[in-house]
Amino acid sequence: MYKKFLFTLIFSSLIIMTTGCRFNPLSPINQPNVNSGGGDIGDIKNNQNGILADISAIRNKLDLLARDVENLQSGLVNSNTKNTGVTLFQGDGGLIVGLFIFCFLIFLIYDYRKKALEYKKTAEVMGKEIKALQNKELEESVLISALGAKVETKVYEMIKN
Repeated sequence: MYKKFLFTLIFSSLIIMTTGCRFNPLSPINQPNVNSGGGDIGDIKNNQNGILADISAIRNKLDLLARDVENLQSGLVNSNTKNTGVTLFQGDGGLIVGLFIFCFLIFLIYDYRKKALEYKKTAEVMGKEIKALQNKELEESVLISALGAKVETKVYEMIKN
């Protein structure tokens, strides 16, 4: 079995090398001669110089783009370079002030929501206690007070349910 595999491998490699396939390392196709007298080297140099010129043009464009991005980042809101007056949120100080204001607003919203939930729970507890007392005068007094605040339907639902 081993001898058959080895024979098949050697035979197939000989066939590939002798048929002129491009896998042959001794093939003259894979070893082109450069004719320096015919101008081949000059053509290669011209191509190389053209590619280098394209690379330098791209590098210059990238340098300009990087400079524009840096200028844009130096002024957070006001991106023009003219001195036209007061610029708000300029540089790192403006960013810090903006973040502070944003955090302060988030804290206020959180505090307002927390108090609203506490007041809702308090109202539910008071509604349950008023219902548990079964005092008609107290219920009517609470409903009349709710009419002034225009939340009578919710108060009625809390007391009756």
